[in-house]
Amino acid sequence: MTGFFWAFFALLQIFASHQFDRKLDNFVFGSCNKHQRDTNTWESILNTNSDLVLILGDLMYSNTYDANEYQQHLNLLYQQRGFSDLLRNVDMITIWDDHEYGKDNDGIENPFKYQAQQLYLDFFQIPDHSPRRYRQGIYDSYTYGSGEQMVKILLLDTRFNKEVNSSDGDILGEEQWLWLENELAQSEAKIHFITSTISVLTKAAPGIESWYDLPKAKRRLFALLDKYDVPGVIFLSGDLHIGAILSDRIQDKQYFELMSSGLNNQVPKNLRFPLRLLLPDVYMQFEKNFGQVRIHWEKSPLELSYLINKDTGKRIHRQDFVLLNKTWQMKH
Repeated sequence: MTGFFWAFFALLQIFASHQFDRKLDNFVFGSCNKHQRDTNTWESILNTNSDLVLILGDLMYSNTYDANEYQQHLNLLYQQRGFSDLLRNVDMITIWDDHEYGKDNDGIENPFKYQAQQLYLDFFQIPDHSPRRYRQGIYDSYTYGSGEQMVKILLLDTRFNKEVNSSDGDILGEEQWLWLENELAQSEAKIHFITSTISVLTKAAPGIESWYDLPKAKRRLFALLDKYDVPGVIFLSGDLHIGAILSDRIQDKQYFELMSSGLNNQVPKNLRFPLRLLLPDVYMQFEKNFGQVRIHWEKSPLELSYLINKDTGKRIHRQDFVLLNKTWQMKH
């Protein structure tokens, strides 16, 4: 009986999620923050009066397997101008990427990942009983609103089980795949924001981590979306130190990826032209930036706007999308 109880408890932990009655109108997302640098980005984000702040990795550049050093870097992050005020006043949900998970481009092989998992969750005061403490990764889901105004945010952990690039390599691990399928199968949301700290839709590009490099995992992801006819899918990503909009048609459906990176980190000027050559069909901005999504519930058909804002809060770019037949289309 004891063994059955713990097996049942573990299964509940895998499938647990967060649900909120309040609807989501306006949220900010971003990634890649050098915790050692001064910044005005956090103050600018606070001034947007957003419902939510979503961090998509590299919130600090710790790059260590030492617990004491890791904790010191978290302390520096907390002391960064404006960060603690933002943390106190706005709901913040986060997922990690390689630089706070371990070292550059780390995946399943990281020997420090279980310690990092607990230290990271301690910093954000995640309760001891949270499923994120026991999962193979810190993946999670958040649902906002109800009925025709329901939004689901799926935070994928693309580090904990990420294998080396190969045709058969995996990214999520079986436990997370099981969780993701359950989330998609049971979802009644109108909009699904799926986060990935590495790009989902980037094509072959040397030096850029993406799902393209693990094609079996990418096919499995889109097969799930197709199987459950998931409506209103938009991918949110970071990592590349650009604000960008990517698109691709997969299995006869149009998908978009909104990218925001870096919060206070930029692509060096000498690498910007080569990056444009690598990604010729991608709209991109090289300013320090954060992304902002506004959902226009009052419009029929439903619309949303993606704003790319400089670290000062000044808007750089706006792109509107409209939801037609469960699929987002770019407005021109």
